[in-house]
Amino acid sequence: MENLLQTIHGSVPQIQQYVDEKIGKIQEDVYRIGNIIDHIRAFSQNYDDLLNISFNVNKSIQSVLSMMSQQMINKVIKLIQTYDQNVLPVHGNPYRFEQVIVNLLVNSIHALEEKNRKIKKKFEKTITIRTYHNAINNYVEISDNGIGIKEQDKNEIILPFYTNRNSEKGSGLGLPIAFMMLRELNGDLTIESEPLIGTTILITIPGMDA
Repeated sequence: MENLLQTIHGSVPQIQQYVDEKIGKIQEDVYRIGNIIDHIRAFSQNYDDLLNISFNVNKSIQSVLSMMSQQMINKVIKLIQTYDQNVLPVHGNPYRFEQVIVNLLVNSIHALEEKNRKIKKKFEKTITIRTYHNAINNYVEISDNGIGIKEQDKNEIILPFYTNRNSEKGSGLGLPIAFMMLRELNGDLTIESEPLIGTTILITIPGMDA
């Protein structure tokens, strides 16, 4: 990019401006990719020594979305985000919490694709993320308008290796692992779902002074 910039200087001004703008965009994307790679490296390591640091759930969610938003764009999924800017600080391992969000978002993406296959017609695929808090807890809602969960499956869906998807499409570990990691943070989750309507997962995670 730097060689290209040096070469085009002295060319027709309109061409120079056009190429400068395009190269600037490439540079922004390169920096963004570098940040994502750095975050994935950190995310994949064992951070047991970080179990007692303070973190912000909004920033953790946004870090996850920096890794996953392009995947949603590629799958034509509309992402709606509403953040409570006054959420309580949380004590624990932020990468554990991010793994919870990753697992839940992957489940939502699969649910949307499964509904698309089942109804065999296009619909606006949507994932909604909302945070809010009270005096004790932070709450994170992740909703989708995907295939949903049958009533008889709701109590079993958090059991390891249980899945209502084909075996090649899921291990049945996403929700159980999320549940286990939330328990490490003294948190919990609940599931509300209707078949062919969608699913809402509500995460409850206490603030550091709770």
